Amino acid sequence: MIDIKSFLGNKNKNTLVLDMGSYNIKGVIGKYENNKIIVKDTFIIPILADTYIDGKINDLLEVKERLKEGLEKNNIKTKHTICTIESSFVISREIILPAIDKMDLGNMINYEIGQYMPIELEKYVLQYQILEKIIEEDIQKYRILVAALPKEIALSHFELLEFLDLSPLALDLHSNSICKLLSSGFTINNMKNFHEETIAVIDIGHNHINVVIVENGIYRFSRMIDLGARNIDMVIANYLSIDSEDIADYKYAMQDILLDRDEVAVSDDMEEHEIQSPMNDIIIDVLKSNIENWIEEINHVFKYYTSRRPTNRIDGILIYGGITALNGLDLHIANYFNIPTFRVNEISNIEFSNPSIKNDLGNYLNSIAALIRR
Repeated sequence: MIDIKSFLGNKNKNTLVLDMGSYNIKGVIGKYENNKIIVKDTFIIPILADTYIDGKINDLLEVKERLKEGLEKNNIKTKHTICTIESSFVISREIILPAIDKMDLGNMINYEIGQYMPIELEKYVLQYQILEKIIEEDIQKYRILVAALPKEIALSHFELLEFLDLSPLALDLHSNSICKLLSSGFTINNMKNFHEETIAVIDIGHNHINVVIVENGIYRFSRMIDLGARNIDMVIANYLSIDSEDIADYKYAMQDILLDRDEVAVSDDMEEHEIQSPMNDIIIDVLKSNIENWIEEINHVFKYYTSRRPTNRIDGILIYGGITALNGLDLHIANYFNIPTFRVNEISNIEFSNPSIKNDLGNYLNSIAALIRR
């Protein structure tokens, strides 16, 4: 959606994708050709808290130094770079315009968007995506999604890349990347009729939850929720007085969050003495209460979407992100909504040079999807 620069014709070369987050930066080296994504390598670069929040680089020097160290440590030589982000500062609107020549369409969009968005256009980068061609009152029209990103955010990301001697190709949004992935004919988790249904794709990140609704492979709606895994991590760290590196061990040691407290098992990977019973109780309570908050907010998004048109519905839910590794989370969501829910575990047409990367697909999905350029 926000595609600041063209792809410069280097489709046959490897590309570096940086998925910018407030907790870490996830990197992917790969390329997209012949409707196939080839993933060569992946890596994660931790960053300091508050240096990058909601798409804004708050400390350019610190983020630059962390990225520089991370790229050197992982021996990254690729220069052509795409950044993919998500931000609540992005304003998007759906408009319908006559299906005129695309050379003239941009001018019409610039004029129309001034009527739709209460913004100073000169302070924003505008990009649009034609979602579909429709017939309205016997006239061919385009249904168009327009997104406006503050120029300050766009320019700061390109400045960051140039500091690192990287060649910026594009600045993309998570929601746009995921929609391209879903409309590419790929099969997810071996679901054959996936492209004939309305799917809610939910990215549960550290600071935000991003809900994208796709109908028959076409973008329909998205909404960011100001909740995420950080809420769980903060409470666990405070209660148990443990380092952030140990939080994941405690969370993922729980075999099934759906069970009652006294039934929750500890995985074989963690010795029984490592998690005392009171600690179990705290972790379970924190997990369940936060997940209930997530589900309530997601439910508000679903209700808003289904209320917009009588025919709007949600047939399935896909979840991804590091926290979705929690055992039982997909079942918990499925039971609440009575809608089939799956963690993204497998996608056709993606080739991994290192098969072990496939096991961590959900963590890198935004980066992998951003490799699709069209």
